[in-house]
Amino acid sequence: MPIIAQEIININVNDDLTVTIIDKIKSCGCIQTSKISIEFSIPLERLKKTLAHIAEKNELKCDDNFEICCADKSTFDEFVKNLNELRGD
Repeated sequence: MPIIAQEIININVNDDLTVTIIDKIKSCGCIQTSKISIEFSIPLERLKKTLAHIAEKNELKCDDNFEICCADKSTFDEFVKNLNELRGD
């Protein structure tokens, strides 16, 4: 029987894209939530709530406002140190 029509349906693992976000953090070490919000078309506050939820269950390290999140504390500390050197702090 020939195929008359084919439809591809995109299915996310979950609504908050947790798996995608974790993969992104693992691939680059740290993320800036404002950029990821745009990249994945997730409202910023929803993304921050998702990151807070991930941080509770994983070794994810974020600043107090969840603006920057990194894979672990040492990566976060190094990232912040480098950022402060760039700013001249």
